This record gives sequence, C-alpha cells and structure tokens, in this order.
Amino acid sequence: MRGRLAIVVAVGVSACLDPQALPPLRFDVPVDQVWRDGAPAVAPAVSGERRLIVTNSLDDSVSVVSWDGLINGAVDNAADNTAAQLARFPVGLVPFEREGPHHVTVDPAGAFAFIGISNFVPGGGSGPHGVHGGGTADGRVLKVDLATLRTVAAVRVDKNPGDIRLSPDGSTLIVSHFDLVRVAEAAAAGIERGPELDARLALLDPVTLERTRFVSLCPAPHGVAFTSDGNTLVSSCLSDEAAVVDLAAAKAGAADADVVVRLPLLDAPGTGQLPNCGPYAVTMGPADRTAWVSCYSSGELVAVDVAAKTRGQTVALPGLAVFGDVSDAGDVLAIATQDTDGLMLLQIGADDALSARQFIPFSPDVCGLPHTALFLDGDTRLAVVCEGNKREPGRVIAVDVASGEVIGGVSVGIFPDDIGLQVTP
Repeated sequence: MRGRLAIVVAVGVSACLDPQALPPLRFDVPVDQVWRDGAPAVAPAVSGERRLIVTNSLDDSVSVVSWDGLINGAVDNAADNTAAQLARFPVGLVPFEREGPHHVTVDPAGAFAFIGISNFVPGGGSGPHGVHGGGTADGRVLKVDLATLRTVAAVRVDKNPGDIRLSPDGSTLIVSHFDLVRVAEAAAAGIERGPELDARLALLDPVTLERTRFVSLCPAPHGVAFTSDGNTLVSSCLSDEAAVVDLAAAKAGAADADVVVRLPLLDAPGTGQLPNCGPYAVTMGPADRTAWVSCYSSGELVAVDVAAKTRGQTVALPGLAVFGDVSDAGDVLAIATQDTDGLMLLQIGADDALSARQFIPFSPDVCGLPHTALFLDGDTRLAVVCEGNKREPGRVIAVDVASGEVIGGVSVGIFPDDIGLQVTP
C-alpha cells in the first residue's frame, strides 16, 4: 500500500503538477494564424500507413506521429526523431484559453479522431479550469477529420470527461466523467456515499455526435474498456469499485439500476473522497473473461470476472498502475507504471492468472511518467506515451518487447496523456 489519495489532490497524473511552474500558453501555429480557415497541413495517409494520434493536455494540441518513421529513423534511445512527428495542431473551442484535451479514440476507418475536452488545466489562468477532475464547466467531445486536421463537430457532455472510447464495431462512442467536483460537493455536505457522488456515462452516436443516453454510474469513473462484441463495458470508479455496464440493455432503454452492477475491489474499500486503491484505468483481457483495473493509489492490478461480476486476483506492481494493453495473442499484459517509471510485462496464464515476466525501467530523459502503452507489429513492439515533467514537451517512444530496449522516440506536446491508432485501409 502506497498511501491513500484524497480528492484534494488530483488523482493520478496531476498529483505531481506544480501550477506555479507551468509554461506560458503556447500554440503550434503563429498567433496571427489562430483564427485562419483550416489547420496545419499533413501529408495524406497511404494505404496501410499507421499513425499515432496523441493528445497534449497542457498546450491544447494534438500530435500526429508516424509509427514507421518513429521505428525506422532512430539513432539511439534518448534521441528525438523529429521527422516522425508529422503535425501538431491546436484543438479546442477557445483559442486563448487552455481547455485540456484529454484522451482520444480513432474510428476503425482511420478517418476521424474523437477527443475529450476536459476543461481542466492547473494554473490555466481565467476560466473554470482546475486540476484533473476539478473543472467546473461542462466538457466537450470534438470530432476531428484526420485528413484535414479540422474539427467538424462538437457536443457538450458532463463536467470533467475522463476516458473516451469507441465500441469495437465503431457504432457507439463512450465518455466517462472523472468528476471530482461532484465528489467534493458531496463531502462538503457530509455525504460519504450515495447517488450524490455518482457521475454519468455518456453514450453518443459517432456519426452525428448525438447524445443517445446518459447512465448514472459511480463516483468519478475514469478508465473504461469494452468487450469485443461491444455489449458490455467495465469502468473504474474512484470509490474503490468497478462498474460493469450492460450496454445492450442501456440501448434498449432499461433503467440505470438494471444496467449497472458495481463491485468492490478491496475487502475494505475506501470512499470516493478517500480511496485506498484509487481505481484509474481498465484493460480488457483475452476472450473478454477478465478486466484488469489499475490502482493508482496502491500500485496494484485487480482482476474483475466480467461475466460473473466478481473480484479475482490482485497483483502488486513496482509502481503506480496506469493504462496498458493486451497483446493480440492474448498472452501478455503490458501496464505503464509511474513513481517507479517503467513498463510492466505480465504473463497471462490459464484462467487469466497473471505472473511477472519483465519490468522495463525508463530514465527521465527517455520516458518520464509513462501513461499508456499499445502493442504493435505483431506484438513485437510497444508504443508508449510519456508525460514528461509537464513543463517541457513529453515523448512517444517505441519499445522492443523481446529485448526491452527503446528503439525510437520523438518529442510531442506538453503533458501527452493518451494515444489513438490511425490505420489507413
């Protein structure tokens, strides 16, 4: 146990942020061009090309990184392959205020990216921005055309969008809301548990961005993961719980109480105001049997049996657990860790039992505060997003799974926090 994390400190990646040390607001295009019609140009993607779409939450930008350029142009593991970043373009609705783009997902055709605008940024000056989860203005979801890098649609959602993900078939867009404001307001009223703390899960149509349903979920839900058929979703809940959501029932109009099942992740769970585990991210396992919930407070992974809706194995990691991925072969789980910065590889055995396989540590100059990992190239490589010190550009790196070596890296924007894969048919 690494200590309990109260909501007065931003859960997860914002806990180390010094608002007084933030850089001045910067843009990736000249100020006199901010309002121009269009966006920075990017070369058209060719068939089979893979690009990484990275949200940079402290400079309101999105980076487009060529995966092939990243792995083919490396000199050494600390060097920047600057040519791998094809474009970095501003996003948001208010050009002269930080809005905190937070997390991204790309449609199966590689045509559009969906980005959550969280309206949180520590020290962001005027406006309703605070620490992660502390924004007091409603969030937004943006739909960005990846051919032109222009925002083509936007819709309002609840405060503090957390994770944003598309169902595997691309038919449903899901947004969680890491709403610490709601939890704090309940605490101020002397309410420790109950619906007053619960944020909602938004279901949207990715074509029109129509909000098709909101489901009351749990306190400060953040990471979400779909089953492969798109009918079930598992979410982290800050109250040391996981929520299993029957999306098929939700779409059919069932009541919230018949859609959501919550289960504790600890024998002695904390509360939304003072969690012991600090659930933050969710990774779905092979064959949809198990979802692993990352505990940012305790540095543990807790298994959830998706069908039975019960808690399973708990595994301690070397650092604080963030986001990860499962290999296509279904035999390895990779989880980014912070505090002890690195990448933990775990072997997935029978009945999804986990055992330690390898820990890959990162030095600050190579990858400070790794946030998420993504398997690529037939499970032989991993793309990793590195937050960095949140005052200078973060990085995206490529890791060789067999050797654990970093084989490429590129600087992106300030405080990158998520990665979406664009594959052109």
